[in-house]
Amino acid sequence: MADRGRGSRGSGSRGRGNAGRGRGQPPQGPPGAVPYRSRPQPQGGQSTVFVGATGRAPDIDQNVRQTEDKVGSSLEQHVKDKQGKLGKEFPDRPGYGEKGSEVKLWANYFPLQVSEDLRLRRYRIQIEAVKPAPAAKGRKVYRIIELFLQDHFPQKRKGMATDYRQTLISIEDLSLEQNYTVEYRDEGADASDGSGQQYRVSLHHGSKKDDPPVTISIIELLNYLRAQSGTVIYDQSAKDAAKQALNLIVGQGAKSNPSIASIGANKHFALSGNLFERADLGHGLECLRGFFVSVRPATCRILLNIQVKHAAMYKTGMVNSVVKDFIGDRKDITPPKIHKFLARVRVELTHLARKNNSGQKVLRIRTICGLATPRDGKDSENPPKIPAFGATSQQVRFHIDKPPDGSGLPQDTLVTVADYFQKVHNHPCSTSPVLNVGTQKRPVYVPPELCRILPGQPAGVKLNSFQTKKMTDFSIRNPADNANTIIRNGPKLLGFEPLNQTLTSFKTKTDHPPNMITVPGRILTGPTVTYHAQQTPKNIRDGGWNLNGVRFAKGTTLRDWAYLTLKQGDEGVPPKDCGNLIQSFERAMGRSGIQASKARWGDGVNWNTDPDVREAQLANVFRKCETQRLQMLIVILPSKDLTKDAIYKKIKALGDVTYGVHTVCMTASNLLKDDIGTFANIALKVNAKLGGVNHSLAPNHCSLIRQGTTMVVGIDVTHPSPGSSEDAPSVVAMVASIGPDLGQWPAELCLQDESRQETVSKTLVADLFKTRLKLWQNIHKTKLPENILVYRDGVSEGQYQKTIDIELSGMQQACKELYPADLQKRGVPRFSVIIVGKRHHTRFYVTDEKNAQGRPKNTKPGTVVDRGVTEAHNWDFFLQPHAAIQGTARPAHYYVIYDEIFRDKKLNPLNERPADMLERLTHEISYLYARATKAVSLSPPAYYADLACERARDYLAEYYDASATATPAATDSSASNAVRAMQAAKIRIHPNLKNSMFYL
Repeated sequence: MADRGRGSRGSGSRGRGNAGRGRGQPPQGPPGAVPYRSRPQPQGGQSTVFVGATGRAPDIDQNVRQTEDKVGSSLEQHVKDKQGKLGKEFPDRPGYGEKGSEVKLWANYFPLQVSEDLRLRRYRIQIEAVKPAPAAKGRKVYRIIELFLQDHFPQKRKGMATDYRQTLISIEDLSLEQNYTVEYRDEGADASDGSGQQYRVSLHHGSKKDDPPVTISIIELLNYLRAQSGTVIYDQSAKDAAKQALNLIVGQGAKSNPSIASIGANKHFALSGNLFERADLGHGLECLRGFFVSVRPATCRILLNIQVKHAAMYKTGMVNSVVKDFIGDRKDITPPKIHKFLARVRVELTHLARKNNSGQKVLRIRTICGLATPRDGKDSENPPKIPAFGATSQQVRFHIDKPPDGSGLPQDTLVTVADYFQKVHNHPCSTSPVLNVGTQKRPVYVPPELCRILPGQPAGVKLNSFQTKKMTDFSIRNPADNANTIIRNGPKLLGFEPLNQTLTSFKTKTDHPPNMITVPGRILTGPTVTYHAQQTPKNIRDGGWNLNGVRFAKGTTLRDWAYLTLKQGDEGVPPKDCGNLIQSFERAMGRSGIQASKARWGDGVNWNTDPDVREAQLANVFRKCETQRLQMLIVILPSKDLTKDAIYKKIKALGDVTYGVHTVCMTASNLLKDDIGTFANIALKVNAKLGGVNHSLAPNHCSLIRQGTTMVVGIDVTHPSPGSSEDAPSVVAMVASIGPDLGQWPAELCLQDESRQETVSKTLVADLFKTRLKLWQNIHKTKLPENILVYRDGVSEGQYQKTIDIELSGMQQACKELYPADLQKRGVPRFSVIIVGKRHHTRFYVTDEKNAQGRPKNTKPGTVVDRGVTEAHNWDFFLQPHAAIQGTARPAHYYVIYDEIFRDKKLNPLNERPADMLERLTHEISYLYARATKAVSLSPPAYYADLACERARDYLAEYYDASATATPAATDSSASNAVRAMQAAKIRIHPNLKNSMFYL
């Protein structure tokens, strides 16, 4: 959460605001740190502009620029010469964009200097347990590989790098003939006599016996990146292997450092010392500031991407103290919630601490299974006796065959945990719930005051609103602060300042002092926004405007509607007090272009009544709406916090799924403002949900779409998050435009075939897409779109090929079933598929204050970058259409994986460069987001698909927001057919709303 990726996310009662908060000057670094450079703080508390490690922005690398120009020209000519014969999958970049005014920007990348004569060997590590040792899993694999390198390669390990899972990179050749024996022992323990658990470790070239050796040549990669011809080919698997090897080398120092917590392959957080930065989140958690790092090939060079990263972690300390903090003053924390909070947390057992021969502490580390439950060890010969879930040390009894000598405990009997620890360890147990640090089948009980939570463990629980605010306050900072943190602390944490032994052995380094690169960017001119009768809004600034003096481009009629007020304690507005305010809202809708009749009635529900009573009251209100065939119910909520709570989700499920009535929520505070601007923003949702078009663009924009033969599609998938139940599903959302004004985007929802699976199956995507094509047919009098432009959200680089092979193939199959043969013979429909990335780690910073926007001094709206940090052959670019008024702006990343549209001259009426055509179109449609009067950070089709996914999560709140209110059960991870059928019914939109933008 280093910044907010979607700076502008709409208006209205539940709109998502801009990113971040300015943080002022951070503390000075430790002695010898890179100077914390910034210009003098201007008056008024405004941010400063980042000026780098040397006090000035270096020139853009001309060697890179010249190579980009030559390769770009070559590829652009190739597109002209090969019309009709161009490859469709992973198209080469058809030249670079040129539109817009050029600016020089910082990018959070460092030039990575790797010796050209470096040749690397890649091996696959295989671990086999020697019976009776158990199979190695999870953290144990990490430790076995660590011991393998420590015991068998003490002289060579500086020239080795590993992911501590299955891959090893080495400078030298290693023997494949030998099997290495590793005896497992705790961290810091001395080697024993061989009586411990043993594992056999072997090295292989690949997953199969006859796989050839994998040798990685850095000079081959550099020759490809430096080539000035567009015809040079480099094997993708060789490039992937080189990237993987370099990433392992760069991350080896941090992963091997016990004072650094590494999460996944690329995120690293200091746990102590001058680089340690934390914030207390409360309720047992803290936020750590660290870094994401990744090696990225780019034109002419290899780059190191470093970005500030924040993560919520468990606090370190004795479990009983952390649990006390977790509970705080909350009254609803039950044993099951404590169980869920602690499950899978790694702890040191302090009562078993010892020292090795060198006097160093040897940690005894275990993983918490949870609290004691009556099901523990139920299938064992002598199961423990647990009277209730979350029982204490005094209540839990377990069978002991032979007690330790001198303990005075009886043999072959049941003893309490408290008695055992008193007599064996001389420890009087607290009355806190006892912990199980074994498994449910083979439990091991330890008092919580003897278990210390190890530092650097990611929180596996969902943050509450209090914690989220604390994390936001700590993590969201202005661009200069983030950039300075990167150059000051990033290289140090990763071992570049000073150079660690691994990087020295692999002849890899960066500049000294480390400094970011500069790249050329361009600022695109925003489109002309139009309303009814081609009116244009006044005071357009930084990609935003207001509704003063304009009416919706296509207003709707709201004939039959009502309002519902919700009261909670002293908050809320009674129905009898709403009359004049509702009339003001009616007038505001009228001024915006909605023909609104008077509300037919108003009703109220007291949220503080018995849950069954209020559920019945809500159902009665919606049943009344259904009976009277109302178009819309305006719901007035008592507080903003409640909009995120169960009531909002309940209202959306009742309206969208059960009764088929549109709902728009506003808070009581917004109603009481009686403000025309606030009401106009809420009217945006009303008009769009009823099928209207809020605003459009002048006829000279979106030329491809204006022809009326192009459908734009957005696809996204949402997955279970921390805190979700085990049978929570993944949900697919597909939205599609229905006309050239891009004002309406109905959506279809469906359960994904398997939970946490990103790629949508061929059959499922085909079925979803057929619903969009048939809707287009109904609206366009049986005609089907000739061009289909797909913005696919949320796909990682490793899944690009799958997206083509499965998802695109599914959409093409749907077209084969619906399109007449004559159109198919003409190559219709044509597809272009663009991956939209919002979770990348690239950031840009202005080098000159005159090019900065807003108080944080972010890059300006319309900033596009397709040079400097990209590869010449890959067709991708970064685009920031929005104004990030707080925090650090995050551009969206667009990557073309399939193209039949933009390189076709016949579809380019303005004869633009294909790169300019795509960048301009993507920028312009960012101004057409229905829920806001400003450009948004993400292309609307991808944005709408994301919103539809979020609405599906509201319908399935009992699965996604499952609070631990019952004893945890060991259930099958795949939901049963009955559960899936129930889940599918919960996201099945009512026929009345099916072809609308119900999800806004």
